[in-house]
Amino acid sequence: MRTKHAVILVLAVLLAAPCALAAGKLFLNGVDITGVKDRSFKNVKAVQIDANGDIHMDAPQYEVKVMETGGNAAAAGGDANAAGLSGRYYLATTGPGKRVQYDLTIAVNGVERLVIKASDNATIEEITGWLQKGDNTILVTARKQLGAGRLSTAKDDVLTLMIGTGHVENKVVKIDRLTAEFKCDASRLSDFAKTYTLRAE
Repeated sequence: MRTKHAVILVLAVLLAAPCALAAGKLFLNGVDITGVKDRSFKNVKAVQIDANGDIHMDAPQYEVKVMETGGNAAAAGGDANAAGLSGRYYLATTGPGKRVQYDLTIAVNGVERLVIKASDNATIEEITGWLQKGDNTILVTARKQLGAGRLSTAKDDVLTLMIGTGHVENKVVKIDRLTAEFKCDASRLSDFAKTYTLRAE
């Protein structure tokens, strides 16, 4: 079941002066991402500090996406937090998926839970209800979908799947701590898979 709320997808970022955030809010391409931690933005076009002390970053290569998908935020990812976990866990994709041309299949603890199509836009999904307390195995399988032909062969066209803990703030999902990151780029042709261990508390 997909989550219904505004969504922000952010790549890994390291701010040059994180202490400056105490002065105000942080905006990426006009979207408030104050509170996001342990991230690194590359090739930021411009940074502006306004009269309120708010920091505005202009980075067109990062996609800030508002998504309306069916369901309810608290009920996503298996409809319940049956394991009684203290945190909320999410997976999110970012990057030019249509040009990379990989479908991603995500299995959690041996059960296939989600297929993200190469044709899909940026996706975010709460997976809390799919997890058990302690160690969880997450298998990500990438399958190339060439269709009518290759749209790109560039290594710079990268689709990234991020998994981590997060929270909802003002109807925006923010990933606070990244625990796994899966990447595939358009230069690859073969199918491949990678397994991660996620410890849920």
